[in-house]
Amino acid sequence: MDATGRPAGEEADAGAISQRSRLSANNLKPPVAIHATFDQGRTAGIRPRSAGDLGALESRAKNNDAPKVLPQQMHDIASSSGSVGPHAIIRNEEITVENAPSRIAPLGEAGNATVIDMPSEHELHRDLLAHSKAFVEEDRIVLNPEHVQAFIETRAQALKTGDWTQAKLCFNTMLNLDQESMDAGFREGGKAYSWRNAPASIMSLLPTICTFKAHGKAPVPARNWAAGYFGSVMAASTVSSLVNTYTLLHVTPYQDMAFRNAADIAPELNTPTFDKIETELKQVLQHVQDESPRLQELLTRSVADPENHELREAANHAVDEIAKTLDHAINHYTTRCQLNRVYFEGLHRQSCLQTLKFYGNLLAGWGGYIAKDPRVAAGIQIATSVSQLALQRLVAPSDEVDKQNLMIDLKMLTADDPGKFKELMRSPLQIRVKTLDQIFTGQVRELEQQIADTLHMGANGPNDWRTHVGLKDRAEHPARLAAVSAIRSAAFESLGAAAKGVVQALEIELASAIDIRDYERVDELHAVLAGTLKIDAGILKTHTSLQAQANKLPPLSDEEQGQLAQLGNKIETASAKLPDSQKSKFNMLVSAWESTRHDPQHVREGRFTEVSDYNDNKRTVHDGMQVTERTNLFELSPEFKVGFIKAGNTRSGLPDEVSATYGAASWRAFQLGVAGINGSLMINSLLGLVSAQKKTHDPTYQEPLWERYLSLGITMSAVLVNVAAAYQVANAKTKPLGKLWGQVASGPTSSISETVYQNNKLDERRKIREATAKGAYPYVGVSVKSLSTYCLGALKLGFKGMAFMPRDGIAALKARAAFEKAAGKQKELERMKNGLARPDQALNIADDARD
Repeated sequence: MDATGRPAGEEADAGAISQRSRLSANNLKPPVAIHATFDQGRTAGIRPRSAGDLGALESRAKNNDAPKVLPQQMHDIASSSGSVGPHAIIRNEEITVENAPSRIAPLGEAGNATVIDMPSEHELHRDLLAHSKAFVEEDRIVLNPEHVQAFIETRAQALKTGDWTQAKLCFNTMLNLDQESMDAGFREGGKAYSWRNAPASIMSLLPTICTFKAHGKAPVPARNWAAGYFGSVMAASTVSSLVNTYTLLHVTPYQDMAFRNAADIAPELNTPTFDKIETELKQVLQHVQDESPRLQELLTRSVADPENHELREAANHAVDEIAKTLDHAINHYTTRCQLNRVYFEGLHRQSCLQTLKFYGNLLAGWGGYIAKDPRVAAGIQIATSVSQLALQRLVAPSDEVDKQNLMIDLKMLTADDPGKFKELMRSPLQIRVKTLDQIFTGQVRELEQQIADTLHMGANGPNDWRTHVGLKDRAEHPARLAAVSAIRSAAFESLGAAAKGVVQALEIELASAIDIRDYERVDELHAVLAGTLKIDAGILKTHTSLQAQANKLPPLSDEEQGQLAQLGNKIETASAKLPDSQKSKFNMLVSAWESTRHDPQHVREGRFTEVSDYNDNKRTVHDGMQVTERTNLFELSPEFKVGFIKAGNTRSGLPDEVSATYGAASWRAFQLGVAGINGSLMINSLLGLVSAQKKTHDPTYQEPLWERYLSLGITMSAVLVNVAAAYQVANAKTKPLGKLWGQVASGPTSSISETVYQNNKLDERRKIREATAKGAYPYVGVSVKSLSTYCLGALKLGFKGMAFMPRDGIAALKARAAFEKAAGKQKELERMKNGLARPDQALNIADDARD
């Protein structure tokens, strides 16, 4: 299941810099750390030298007059520790809570928090190195074992008592989290998120123009305006789902970038939905039933022979194996309930406003009928919508604080692997890297789609292109490595003995710098080595890269060679048939793809300076890695330019995002036909059209009251069905409903309905991603083609899924019944293992599992 508010800085004089507010280093705290652990033999490899020493070495090597280096001196060079200059190598030093914040400051901290709006190439490279260093150093931090142990102990206690106060404090200490700073970031994200349905809400008011136009008209024009009102209401209800989809896909990454640390709930979002959990629990219960005769025999024998410890161990092992299968399915159920609770309680304020709008629209119809004036209905509708928009802006930040803290609670609850504690939260830098990764991955996928379209390779064309290139890279790797190795070897052999020693020492240091990802030092060493060897630095970088890939690119099998030949022939034949104009386009696309295809990997690894210049990607990284203090939708902050615009455009072109989000939005807009937020407007507009039509024949006609009661009955019947479904979904929780009764009563506009909508959207997205991986969904960007290909298909899904609330309510009811049965068997197994059950009562699974 899926982000900085201040007026834009005034224009400065040419060459001046803007003073955009930035977070202080202390507000971007990394986890409390101890010594970073690296391979000592590799990181302690170089004796300290100054930049001037390097220049002298390079100069002497070029002149072949460097002093002779004795074997012992060579050993000293190869085995000494240190680095060249302040940025040469990240040493194996202690990073603690005191020095870590200053080590992991965002770009600009060292320079009094100044950000250059349009950096020069030199400044851009410098800034990217600073971002890279901050990201890598953050990744090096190791959690303090004492803090880890304190969290483990307090968590265990909280699981028994239900009081998580102390565990939360230990969690924040372990990861060096500032609760106040996090809450401030959540509020900023909530402000961004509050705009997610604003465009669609404004669009839903456009049909009221027809209502005002119809007032006072003769019967025939009035009927025409009534028909226009009915058609525009239906169109707005349909199109608003699409508008909501694209708005949400733009707002979500913008919201994420406002956060100052956030829980990573991606694993929890992959938890199966209730229908799948019910199936899983039934299968597990059937397995327990099948195993019961063997288990009962073992337990009976072990009880009859208490001195036989081996038999008792075997019986306990058998019980444990069956219990594991139960535990796995039960954990799925409890995690799903806890995940639902995050959204039940984290969206309740905004859901109340949705309920206000729903009943406001319902009241509008009655107001217009009683006043005999459709303008009254339009006025109530407008007042309700405007109130909802204004209030949502106020309550969304508080909802976001609740939701994000509930997500942290969920991570604490599911955190059972100390080795992964560091992955429980996402830092601001990690959030930005993930956003950039998605932007560049989408960019590459779009180029692959354009290449496949140009060659007319069919729906699976992008997959075929990627497969062909991957196989070709592996096939050509040995020859490419041999070619650049020959250049490097020839240059090396042309040097004198002293210069060779210098090169060897520098190459050892280069390997160490690469190993610990000190990319600034890697750049320096490549430049020095290239100058010493008198070869192009690009060739040397290629040689280093190909060497690193040697173990990752195995030789092709016979089958793969055949596949490469087949795909190569297919692509070559298709390209040969292209007209000259298309060939030129094809070559440009391939060139662009070649330059940018490694950008996602470079970003994930923190190698920001190696990102391509295609589509201004380097500057996108420069903007995207900045962390500013506040968010403001109307300010062109780095978060807005990268999060809302670039990441939003990327997500809006992904088939899984567009299709799943639009389909699920349609489900919610047309719940049971008329239970959506605009359902009463659709009925009222239809009744108004019927009334206007009759008035064309009888100007004295008055709409009968029973029609209004009938429409009210239809609407409220659909609402009550959703209320019953909401109760079943909420009642699946493993704790009493409590304050959720109000949300249950809200039915189709409740936070429960919103949660079910989110769950179904994520489930549909997973299905589309699986289909995309198989080539069933070609990738396209934001275009007419994307709308026709995905949105029409999603609309079909929308009509198919209009009953998603009752469907999930039934699934939740069945899943809870299966869970209760499985939990009972779990307790039985525990009693058996402890020897508390009599042999003749060892298992009563067989009868129960048939229920």
